[in-house]
Amino acid sequence: MKIKVKVDPDLCIGAASCVTIAPETFQLNDEEAGEQVFPEA
Repeated sequence: MKIKVKVDPDLCIGAASCVTIAPETFQLNDEEAGEQVFPEA
């Protein structure tokens, strides 16, 4: 089973919870918002 996760930058508060849970998948960008490391994957 594949799960597709997407970060909505307008709703992200920069708490880095996504980075803590899945650092191989998420990182914080220059605006301190979560983003996927490989967004096309």
